[in-house]
Amino acid sequence: MPLHWILLLVVPGVVFGWTAAIAVYVTASCLSSLMTASVFIPNHIGMRRLEAGEKISYLEQQVTTSRNISNPPLLDFYYGGLNSQIEHHLFPRVSHDRYRAMRPIVRAFCGKHGIAYHEASLYRALASVGNHLGAMTAAHADSR
Repeated sequence: MPLHWILLLVVPGVVFGWTAAIAVYVTASCLSSLMTASVFIPNHIGMRRLEAGEKISYLEQQVTTSRNISNPPLLDFYYGGLNSQIEHHLFPRVSHDRYRAMRPIVRAFCGKHGIAYHEASLYRALASVGNHLGAMTAAHADSR
């Protein structure tokens, strides 16, 4: 953490001035947070939640609690491979540029073993997120 602050705030503050350094740091932090949310939220929100005491295999847990985002290959750079969330969960040490090629293999394996494999467009994933949040809001309102 100290190295983070030194390289991203203190050095620029000394070189370019504190006002500029703080403005750039805050702006970059906000943008990177929005980018991170835009990648993680569609992959997980609205997916299966495991109930307390529910026992399923590691494989089924990793596949059924996340979804892949189908997007043009050009956008794989933006997602950093996390648009292939299922493959990322199953094989976290594999290079992200190989995940797209792994999708058909993993999808076929899941189909053969009756494990639900979820892949959706970004629009469909965000619609699912909205539906899930709406259902949670309604459930909370009904509980009052």
